[in-house]
Amino acid sequence: MCIRDRSKISPECKKLVEQMLELDIEDRISASEALKNPWIHMHASPTLISDVDLRMSLDNLMNFRTNLMFQKAVLVYITSVSYTHLRAHETLRYLVRRLLLEKK
Repeated sequence: MCIRDRSKISPECKKLVEQMLELDIEDRISASEALKNPWIHMHASPTLISDVDLRMSLDNLMNFRTNLMFQKAVLVYITSVSYTHLRAHETLRYLVRRLLLEKK
């Protein structure tokens, strides 16, 4: 969703988003604090925010992070194998050239 007229966004919503996007982890609002924010409670139904939903959301976030870490590990492995293969291929080409030069 793209909001072109930001004047329609309430100051409370803007403040909450700023708190959630704070780069410094010490100053950033926690998920629990964000869910307790008055703006959330004004715009969410009581059944929308429950402990079960929160636990499920946190589990999903942890799985997402784990998946990203796994993906990074796989990419590092593929890169290292590719690099090793490339180095071995270059070394082999070098040795073949040396052998061919020695035969001349």
